[in-house]
Amino acid sequence: MIKKQTEYSVGDIITYEVKEENKKYYITHRIIEKNGNEYITKGDANNKADLNKVSNNSIKGKVLFYN
Repeated sequence: MIKKQTEYSVGDIITYEVKEENKKYYITHRIIEKNGNEYITKGDANNKADLNKVSNNSIKGKVLFYN
């Protein structure tokens, strides 16, 4: 379950939308750095941070719990 927040913090797990050409998909990763309204994320199983910054507008919500 995800819920839209007014603010996100380092450590939050978020789901965000990615648009590429004719495709749209969602990624769920943890915020590791915040720069104003942009975030740097990283998957928990990944060794490196994601290359693309995530804007506030593309975030669908914070992950509240999962199974």
